[in-house]
Amino acid sequence: MANLSPGAVAALIAIAVVIVSLYIIWKLVLLWAQRAYRHMVAKNTVSVDTFVQSKPSARSCLKCVLLNKFNVRSMVPKYDGLDLTAYKSDKVDGLMVTKRADSGDEKLKLEESKPPLVVGTIR
Repeated sequence: MANLSPGAVAALIAIAVVIVSLYIIWKLVLLWAQRAYRHMVAKNTVSVDTFVQSKPSARSCLKCVLLNKFNVRSMVPKYDGLDLTAYKSDKVDGLMVTKRADSGDEKLKLEESKPPLVVGTIR
């Protein structure tokens, strides 16, 4: 074995401490992300995790939580529906297109016995 100077030994120990500390911090961040993800999806009506029949990994949880924090910030979801209006599509025969009702539009009436109408957008 080569003789190392006390300064070199101290530098190696400092590097090892930094690496171990970063690893511990990373593991703590992943644990936080899993908890934050569970809290974030707790009130969702549709569970994507149940649909795909798997739990997300800790890294996937971290990605979802960070993307949600960056994109949504402190906005709170609305659980009540929006008033909609429907009109015939000028591109596809028989297709009804929905949009958010303006103040002068006739509101779309839905039957209470049927499941709710879900409107999605692709951006």
